[in-house]
Parts: sequence; C-alpha cells; structure tokens
Amino acid sequence: MKTMFILFCSFLIAPMGALSQSSTVTVFISQEPKAGQGGEAGSIADSFAGAVQNQLKIKYPCVQPIKESDIHKMLEYEKFRELLTGENELEKIGRAINAKYLINVTVTASGRGQFYLSAMMMDDAKAKTVARSGSFSSGGDAVKTLAKQFVDSMSALPISQTNCNPANLWTGTIEYKRNRDDEKTETRSTVDRSGTITTTTKTGLHYNILIRIGLKGKPQGIFALLDTFLSKEIGEKRIDCSRQGIARREPEWKSAGWNFVTEQMKYAVKNESVGVSVAVEKGRYKIHAVLPAIVAAEQTSQNKHSDGGCGSPSDNDFGPVESRGIFNIYLPTIDLPLKKTDELQGSMQDSSGGTLTWNLTRTPMRN
Repeated sequence: MKTMFILFCSFLIAPMGALSQSSTVTVFISQEPKAGQGGEAGSIADSFAGAVQNQLKIKYPCVQPIKESDIHKMLEYEKFRELLTGENELEKIGRAINAKYLINVTVTASGRGQFYLSAMMMDDAKAKTVARSGSFSSGGDAVKTLAKQFVDSMSALPISQTNCNPANLWTGTIEYKRNRDDEKTETRSTVDRSGTITTTTKTGLHYNILIRIGLKGKPQGIFALLDTFLSKEIGEKRIDCSRQGIARREPEWKSAGWNFVTEQMKYAVKNESVGVSVAVEKGRYKIHAVLPAIVAAEQTSQNKHSDGGCGSPSDNDFGPVESRGIFNIYLPTIDLPLKKTDELQGSMQDSSGGTLTWNLTRTPMRN
C-alpha cells in the first residue's frame, strides 16, 4: 500500500509543484483536530485554517496557501482513502509540494464553551518557527480576528516582500463530485417453470475532480474516477437423474443450478490541464470548465459455475481482461448574479446528481 501511496502522490505533486514556480511562495496549512473530527473544536479549527488562508490571500497575493483539507479532497476518493496512513504523511506532502512555510493551527477545548486557538508558522528550510499567535475564543468573529493578527505578524518576513505578476485574473478551486451506487434484484421462473433465476445488478459511479487555478499557468485538475458494474445470476432448479423406464424407481434429484458473475471496472487517477473561463459582466458571472477526455484502465472478468445436474459440476472463469476506456465528463456552466466583486463562491447540482462547488478570488493583476 505504501507503493500505491507514492504513486498517487506523484499525481498530486505535479500540479501543486506548478504553483511554486516563479516568484510565488507556497504555504502549507495543517490543523488539529482534523476537519470532521473533534466535534466543535474540529469545526473551529477548520474555520481558523480557512481564515488564515483567506488572510494570506488578501495581504500577500503572491502567496499560494494550501489547506490540509484541500489535500484531503484529493484523497477523498473511496478507492484511495486508505492511502493516507498517518498524520505525518501530510507534512511529507507539504514538503513534497515545495512549501517554503508550514503553518499549523490548533484548537483546544478549555471548558465553559471556550477554546484556545494557536497558530505557528515554520520556515521549512531553516526548521525554525518564524511566527506564532494564540488566544482564547468562543469562535465566530474572534477566529477571523486572530487569523488577521497572525498573518499581520508576518510583515517582517521575506514573504511580505515577494513581488509577482499574476497571469490569471482569478485563482482558487472548482470541485465536482458525483457518487452513486445502485442495486437492482429481479427473480423470474425458468423456461420450464421448474426453478427460479435471480439476477442482481450493481452499478457504481464515483467522480471526484478537483481543479486548482493558480496565479500563473493553466488550471490543473486531479481526476479520481471509478465506474463499476457487477451482474450476478443465480439459477435454482433440480432435475430427476433416475434411469427412465424402470418401474417404481425412486427419483434421484440433483441440483442443476448455476451461479454466473460478471464484473467490469473502469478507473483513472490522472493529472490533466483543464480549460476554465471566467466572465463577469452586467452584474452576473459565468464560469465554464472544459474537461479533457480521460484515458482509463478497464478490467472485465467472468466466473461461471454450474452444479452439473446429472453430470459433473463445472467452472468456467474468464479474465480479468485488461483494456482501455475513456471518461468523457461535461460540467454545467455556472451563470449566477454577482454578489461580491472579488469573490465567486457557491455550489449547485447538475442533472445527473453531481455537485459542483467553486471558490475563486480575484488577483491583483499588477503591472
């Protein structure tokens, strides 16, 4: 499984590495407790990390902050969830994406609805703490206030002197998820009505796509795609195998049933450039992402077992046979009223039941 983890990280690192090119500075933000863990403390920690990320974007536009939860999004896909084997792996990823600074935010319950929030920033190259803040809070505006104080304390660091010319007017993420599993079972009589045939069909479709738009370069998408199909047919019937023509011969019943299973799986985990256009005019904005065709691996296998009836049982297995397939995924165009001039945020469902989420921020676009 470690080998698979390294392989998957190779897909992860390539687009992230692109964010660290030129004069941009990558900052990796981790948190404790993790999002979805630790109850209210975990929720506050996630809000705190998000507030720090937002403040970094506002105060230091040449910084590319990456939250731990962004990394988790890339590892969310069911087939690869187990790849994240420990907390230290996140720090390894932070270093692998060439993050110059590592920020850790921590929230600890202190009783009476109060929490202690702390943030620490480390220069990875020097292995030295360069910024630290802490305060008691009950959440809400206090989280944003502490995040701003923490980021303001970085004004003396080289990070504040970085000068860049963003090539993209908007930066941020676009995420698409479609996860669906269906099962259908039907039972019917055999042709001679001496038994039954039960057919169970299971289908699964899991799309997890994360598109990151950096300050420069083309938008990069990480695709984790899985399409599965399983068909199981069970026949149940008996036949009389006694010799015909012999008077008063007792019936010799034997099973003539069968069990046929067909499995198909198409999957892909890829890094690909994505075409994204953002237009703002007349009080509305449009976001349209054009995804490339993703080449996928396919596997097909069959297992056929027959009880044999009056003969001998038999098994006929086929595969797995490897082949290639294609994922063609089309995202709906986002066309909504403009609420904030510098932020585009929202979520919507498409006609297939998938969820599209976006969070984009306008860049300074200096001369």
